[in-house]
Amino acid sequence: MIRLTLLIVGFAVSTGALFWSVGEPSQAERSDTVQPDDGLPGVALWYYGTTVAHLDILKANEGLLNDPTDLRAGMTPRIPDLN
Repeated sequence: MIRLTLLIVGFAVSTGALFWSVGEPSQAERSDTVQPDDGLPGVALWYYGTTVAHLDILKANEGLLNDPTDLRAGMTPRIPDLN
């Protein structure tokens, strides 16, 4: 599965022209729409390169996720910046 996430950073008026700034979001701004076969360790592996980071995603989503098995397709958990 290929994920492409773009964030519209904002817009500005410069010399009378309206333009959009589009780019890759920082990790602090990320969220992920869960697909049917996604699991929390897999999402962590995708973003951080390690499945252990699923605990950080779980902690960042208290109230939405109480347990890794609470993850369901269509949810949009926050993906925290670990730096």
